[in-house]
Amino acid sequence: MFFVNRICGVNLRLNKTFTNFIMSCPEIEPELFKSISTASSDRPVLIDVRSSEEYQNDKVENSFNIPYDTIKEAFLMDSVAFEKIYGFSQPSKDTEVILFCTVGIRSMKACQSAISIGFNNVKNLKGGIKACQ
Repeated sequence: MFFVNRICGVNLRLNKTFTNFIMSCPEIEPELFKSISTASSDRPVLIDVRSSEEYQNDKVENSFNIPYDTIKEAFLMDSVAFEKIYGFSQPSKDTEVILFCTVGIRSMKACQSAISIGFNNVKNLKGGIKACQ
């Protein structure tokens, strides 16, 4: 653990691993995400990492669903099985992928998982879809 000097009059104690985790996930701003998600071509792969139920109740246009706790397994599986299960082509490790959830916490975890297995062009939507409203 280490301390961050006083912020707003409060001493903060952060877990160093958690801090490194946050900093290692590139983010995309909500304004850019909104324009990308409605673009007709040259769009990155948009993956909603919320639960299937959340996804069905509030789909983001042009997105696919892979729950955050299965992203690593999904990205490591055979491409034929991936397409059969998820309904779209498995992204390569160089494909631009944007992960998102409600407020960005689950997508940050999913982003870290993807990076840990070699995906080098994956980004997290800063603040999640709530930041886009």
